[in-house]
Amino acid sequence: MVGVCKETVDYSLMPVDQQKFLKNKYGDKYDIYVAELAKEKPFCSIYKSKRKNMSFVRSNSGSSFLINKAGYIVTNYHVVTQYNNIVVYDGGPDGIKMRSANVVWRSRKNDLVILKVNKLRATRVPLSLANASVINQLINEDVWSLGFTGVSTDSIAKVLSLEVKTDKGVIRSKPEKRYLGTNTPVTTIEHSAFIHFGNSGGPLVDHCGRVLGINQGGPKKVTGIGWAIHVGHLLQALNANNISYDLSVETCGYYSEGGAGSGSLLAYIVAGTLLIIIFSGIWFYRQRQARPVGLTQFVRREMSRYFKRDEKSCDKLLDHNEAQGVAKKIVIDDFFAILVGVHSMSDRKFEMRGEGEAILGRADEADVHVASDSVGRLHVRLKWQASSNSIWIEDLNSTNGTFLQEGQKLSPGEKVTLESGSSFYLAEPEYAFKVSTKN
Repeated sequence: MVGVCKETVDYSLMPVDQQKFLKNKYGDKYDIYVAELAKEKPFCSIYKSKRKNMSFVRSNSGSSFLINKAGYIVTNYHVVTQYNNIVVYDGGPDGIKMRSANVVWRSRKNDLVILKVNKLRATRVPLSLANASVINQLINEDVWSLGFTGVSTDSIAKVLSLEVKTDKGVIRSKPEKRYLGTNTPVTTIEHSAFIHFGNSGGPLVDHCGRVLGINQGGPKKVTGIGWAIHVGHLLQALNANNISYDLSVETCGYYSEGGAGSGSLLAYIVAGTLLIIIFSGIWFYRQRQARPVGLTQFVRREMSRYFKRDEKSCDKLLDHNEAQGVAKKIVIDDFFAILVGVHSMSDRKFEMRGEGEAILGRADEADVHVASDSVGRLHVRLKWQASSNSIWIEDLNSTNGTFLQEGQKLSPGEKVTLESGSSFYLAEPEYAFKVSTKN
């Protein structure tokens, strides 16, 4: 498991009188903040802040896997983003040891990061990487996702007892390109193995334990579909950085010996079904050609004539109304405002027209996608109405919160009006946006 540590204000380190003042000022929000700090600080105990009243806390976490015995590991970019204070939780029979990790290479567009960790347990076994060309042969074959599901929201006490979780699925289709939060498409593998919070950065492996891809996420509100970044992207990065790895060029014996058998059987079923559909279609077409005009066809023909005649009458009535000065109602869908990303979101733009709403979040189908585990899948909603020149923002019960430019944190379900030029951010200042109206 891998975690990211961020330096933040620690109220518990302040003098007692300041704590009381903040408690009186913020009430329950103060207690919630302090409780959250107490939960996240143990994850980053190896880092000590040199600044007064500051501590390191976990801001995000996910899964990873070992590439070679030299201590190189791989995870997703959206797990660690731009941060450098990274912890690897090295588990074993005597508990978990926290190891600091250094970033060797990271790519936001490929959503991949390579880390270097020293003094990992000698019992750690690197995973072999599959030859990218064999993946096309594994459609409908069994695969497994590995990772620490749920660790992004668990306490340290619960995480210490966790073991790697696996889930079985199949590769659903040939690799294809998708946009994973940037303007550059990435080759991905679609599969049915379970993917959830904390799985990000974990491997997708075949029956022989070889890495086919790096689990990244999946579509929102859809279960049974996961996406893994194609291993080919990782191979390119390892070669570019002269990092050694074990590449398995042979086909896994389990598949070549027919151990699964599911792929060929399903192929026959699909082919047979298609033939039945084709021949049935030909038969029905010929039957229809030979059939005389019946009551149904007659009714359809006469109704069509009626509506065409009625449509001409409506056109004449509209022309008459225009001549008499009767105004026609026109739906205006003019450009009203624009949402522009700031900082790492500078490539995001979203136009607001007429009246509507947009969802911002980590889910791939969100109207504005933000690729970070610290951002909720459906994090915040924007609503606008051009006729009243109004824009509202509403936090959708996100875990890490939505903040206005003054630092004010929105309460879950709270709706706040945004003025032109207002800015806000999701979870962290890195994921910031600004609203500008046409006027």
